[in-house]
Amino acid sequence: MSAYIRALTSADIEAVTAIERASFPAPWSEELFRSELGRTDRIWLVAAHKRAVLGYVGAALIGDEAHMLNLAVEPTLRRRGLASALMRAIYERLIAEGVGRVTLEVRTSNAGAISLYESADLTRAGVRPKYYPETGEDAVIMWSGDLTAGSSQQRLESLSAKGAEALRMFGGPEDLPRPLVLAIETSCDETAAAVMAAGETVLADVV
Repeated sequence: MSAYIRALTSADIEAVTAIERASFPAPWSEELFRSELGRTDRIWLVAAHKRAVLGYVGAALIGDEAHMLNLAVEPTLRRRGLASALMRAIYERLIAEGVGRVTLEVRTSNAGAISLYESADLTRAGVRPKYYPETGEDAVIMWSGDLTAGSSQQRLESLSAKGAEALRMFGGPEDLPRPLVLAIETSCDETAAAVMAAGETVLADVV
């Protein structure tokens, strides 16, 4: 069965928190992750294989810009392209939400993450001294260009290809949990739609 990317749910929080603790010296708590659920100014996605969470990514929406919050992959599955798949997936969601530019901070010592972000059209824009209080380490500030511009789209196509290959490593897309269900809910002023696998796993949603 292939890995696939879907929206974060409450059932994923324990696994996401475990990956977070294995990835960062000052990890987010389970309570903090739970507080993010349901916020309309947040997008959180997970890479999943069957019922296992392989990695996750989150961003805060700020007008026509977004601030990347967290991105991490299960330590035993790193360097396989899953982070690229998560980056491409959240970019697609951000573009759909009208976001034009993305920013983030990353540790100056995290060469692997900086390389990933550079492949995702982010460039270094400055340094925040002693940004991480637990270690006193500086942070590199990175900004993307216009995500809808032609030059950015070329880089994102390359990122998409790498991410798609990473997901295929886990099998074929025909092995997604079945059946696939399109769920639609409407009210007087908005409509929400979601694609669900096996009636319980949200693969994609939009309001």
